This record gives sequence, structure tokens and C-alpha cells, in this order.
Amino acid sequence: MKPHAHGIIDDLNAVLGHPLYPLGDAVQRLQEERSLLMEEWNELAVLTRSIIRHRSSRFHGDELRWLMEKTGAFRNDLREHAAWTEEQLRPMLERVLDDAAGRLDDLHAAIRRLENRLDDFCGGLAAAASDPDRGREIPDLLLQAARACDGLFRLEERLLDELWERTGSDGAG
Repeated sequence: MKPHAHGIIDDLNAVLGHPLYPLGDAVQRLQEERSLLMEEWNELAVLTRSIIRHRSSRFHGDELRWLMEKTGAFRNDLREHAAWTEEQLRPMLERVLDDAAGRLDDLHAAIRRLENRLDDFCGGLAAAASDPDRGREIPDLLLQAARACDGLFRLEERLLDELWERTGSDGAG
């Protein structure tokens, strides 16, 4: 086999051009985004529970606005994640998974459920700002959002497990 001008032989170029290399990068990104979203969600949930505990179900307007901002930032990150999975991940998965369309449809349905629960949560925060007695609803709304988050993260974990098998890597550094 004849080396190219830069010294790499044709076989190596063929390997580097293999469709699993971009898929491996996409799987790594999916894992990283999932980890960041999980971290962001956990921070939001812990802060909300802390505020609930220390305020005896009574909230101050500043705390509520701050929680709404944090929730909005999380929702925006979730939207960006959804757009990336649709625009970048979907085409790659369709080449390697027989049921890619269905799996990604399930993923997007889980994202929509979470977005809806986040909207409900923000609505509850806004309601508590105008009527402090409505603050009692916030723990239940947080729990519903947490369940939706858990469903999304479990779905992504199963997808990641399957994709790491396909790329021949375990995802560890």
C-alpha cells in the first residue's frame, strides 16, 4: 500500500473515514449533554427543595423569580439538546439502528413531556408569587418534573448503552 504525502497509508484513511467515527463523536456528545442536563436538573431540584424547606412553604418573590430563571435556562438547554438530537444525531442513528426513527420519536416525546412539566412547574412558581398559599403546589410540580426528567435520562441511558456497543467503546475517556 502506498503512503500519502503526509505518511498515512490508504488503509488508515479508510478506517478514519468509517461512519462509526462520527457516530462515536456523536455518542460522546450525547453522553456529555446528558450529564450536563442531569447536573443542571439536580442543582435546580436541590435548590427548590432547600427553599421549600427553609421557607415553610412560603416563598419570597426574589426566590421565585430566581427559580423561574433557573428553570428557564434549563428548559433552553433542553431545547438545544432536542434540536441537536434531531439535526445531528438522527441521521447517524438511522444508518446504524433498525428502529432509529422510533427510538428518536420516543426520545423527543420524553423531551416534550419534560418541557410540559417544566412549564407547569414555572406556572406554579408564578402562581406562588402572586398567592403564597399556592406555594404548597410546588413540591408536587417538582416531583412531576423529576419523574419526566428521570424518564428522559433512563431512555437516553439505554440508547447510549446500545450505541457504545455499536462503536466498540465503553464511553470511558
